[in-house]
Amino acid sequence: MGIKESRLHTSGFLLGLTGTITALSVITWIVTMNYPTVFGGKPFWALPAFIPIIFESTILFACWGMFFVYIIRNELYPGFIPMIIDERTTDDKFALSFGIDHSSAENVNKINAALKDAGALEIHTKEFN
Repeated sequence: MGIKESRLHTSGFLLGLTGTITALSVITWIVTMNYPTVFGGKPFWALPAFIPIIFESTILFACWGMFFVYIIRNELYPGFIPMIIDERTTDDKFALSFGIDHSSAENVNKINAALKDAGALEIHTKEFN
């Protein structure tokens, strides 16, 4: 269909990496500078003890970050007024829309023929600003 692949996975990786770095930084600062405490002769900075916290921070940052990236990228945030394709689109009717800005008349006819073959009840062409 010629649709570009989403870059949501890239943002998820970068946000997860941010969570890992944030968790490591905060833990390092707390256990070495802010409140160094010796527990049973263990070193101040014992990495194996902090792996669950780092893992959870990575997941937290990635999940919440990708949620907000998705909401902003797809313009689903509160207050956004969506473009209404057809007033009759409700819970029992839906509309398929195709961006045909730079398509030739032949491509538009192919799309219409494919929709008719698939059993479309109505086919309308509408221009938006």
